[in-house]
Amino acid sequence: LAQGTPSDTEILLRKQGGGGLLGLFGSKKPALRLAFEEQADGPTSRVQRTVSLERLQPGRYWLEVVIKNATGVQRRSLASFEVQD
Repeated sequence: LAQGTPSDTEILLRKQGGGGLLGLFGSKKPALRLAFEEQADGPTSRVQRTVSLERLQPGRYWLEVVIKNATGVQRRSLASFEVQD
């Protein structure tokens, strides 16, 4: 993105399993959803966020980050992690 271009960032955490086809895909409702409006620093912008996981139950989760520009073009990144007791 060009410097100053607005973008929307959404962070979603979803518990794995327990829903969808054979319980493989987890809940449709996220356990946590955060949204931010930002402006790009240039072609590559680095942003660091800290998210508290205290209220999450133990188990495996999907972390999804979605970034969308003003024209609606979006990019997604997905990773898995585990919360332990």
